[in-house]
Amino acid sequence: MKKILINEEPWQTRVAITQDGKLQNVYFWSHAGNVIEKSFYQSLVTKVLPGIQTAFVDIGQEKAGFLHISEIEWRRLDTMEGVLKIGDPIQVKLIDIDKKTGKYKLSRKALLPR
Repeated sequence: MKKILINEEPWQTRVAITQDGKLQNVYFWSHAGNVIEKSFYQSLVTKVLPGIQTAFVDIGQEKAGFLHISEIEWRRLDTMEGVLKIGDPIQVKLIDIDKKTGKYKLSRKALLPR
């Protein structure tokens, strides 16, 4: 049996889909205008810059988030080539907001098991 579980908080909505008691997918949405550190976002890759080993990710805010290669997976990646491309959907966690510039630092590996 398929079930859809919804959890809504003022800053975020989470939806989990299960099939026969097993988790199939999880989705996170940030409510517009609310940016809270440690929140999760269902996002899209908007730019990949292999020269600086970085991707920019649309988290639904006025600025795109910054995803460094070291925050994609727990294992060490040597290159961004073939890892992410523009338009890829990606789930990320907002791990820091730079107090001076207001830039968003993201992590994908924070959502992955070790």
